[in-house]
Amino acid sequence: LHPPSSLRAKSGVGQEQLLGDFAVRDALAVQLDRERRVRVRARGVRGEPADDNVLELEDAGGRRAAPREAHAKRALIIVDLQNDFAAWGDSGNGTMSAPGRMEAVHNTNQLREAFEFDVVVLTRDWHPPDHCSFWSNHEGAEVLELKTLKYADGTELDQVLWPVHCVQGEWGSQFCDELVVLESDIIINKGMNVDVDSYSGFFDNGRRAQTTLQRQLKEMGVSEVYCVGIALDYCVGSTAVDAAQCGFTSYIVEDCSKLIAEESWKVMQGRLAENGVQVINSSQVPMEPKETSELEEAMRTEIAGLLQRVRELEQDVSEREEREREREEREREREAREREREQAE
Repeated sequence: LHPPSSLRAKSGVGQEQLLGDFAVRDALAVQLDRERRVRVRARGVRGEPADDNVLELEDAGGRRAAPREAHAKRALIIVDLQNDFAAWGDSGNGTMSAPGRMEAVHNTNQLREAFEFDVVVLTRDWHPPDHCSFWSNHEGAEVLELKTLKYADGTELDQVLWPVHCVQGEWGSQFCDELVVLESDIIINKGMNVDVDSYSGFFDNGRRAQTTLQRQLKEMGVSEVYCVGIALDYCVGSTAVDAAQCGFTSYIVEDCSKLIAEESWKVMQGRLAENGVQVINSSQVPMEPKETSELEEAMRTEIAGLLQRVRELEQDVSEREEREREREEREREREAREREREQAE
């Protein structure tokens, strides 16, 4: 968790101290990683299996502990929590912000903090500017129009024409500042083919091509996936359906996801039921909560305080910028009155 880029990009009183606080927090995280190493090894992320069913545990001092049965490996798939879908702030600056979008981000952070997932995956739309899903690339089209795309092999696909969103490298394609993203997370880009859209993190909408997600999860021994993000009725649902069709036990954690429209959600619910995808909330996740230490509790409290200070500092910067704009406007008005008076004389 690093200071939001919106804060780093602005100047203001108190920033230097605040960024120093983040540096202190990062040092604590190193100690926390050492303390948690035995638990991580026990869950099979770093530990090597002694046989097909047993993991040998190693404590912080290198001593062997009693073996335990290995658990089914689980992956958290965070779908498209990008600025254009979940922009910072209540006003929603993204081109396709879903209602309640930031709640999905906060709840997702809490979910990965509460449970020890073996793998965390983040998918993101990564569209070229001339992508087929953008209404502006179709002459005479309207936003949200349903258009039939025809291909050289004679096949056809229905395509919703969306506002321009998540263009490669632009602000809207970046993950939300508040979303926890770690270096160990797997990032899956999708929607890069100009001719076909990709709601799912596994396949494009025509199932002509697939990402590396299925292969990577199976190589790591993952058997269960938990899908969260935006939008529940499109990309999250499609990812969960494809996960089930690929042989994974598939869940959607509904309170960590947000939908665009009730009508499309009803259609998606039918697909989920047909494919055996279970829709649950975070209190129903069939996993043991992660063990926490006093250090972890202290860090959570510290991070919450730092984020609150970030919000307060951003608000302060915004208010000062507004006052400066008002002062400049008054100055322009004064100069205009002086010019009028000089002309009158």
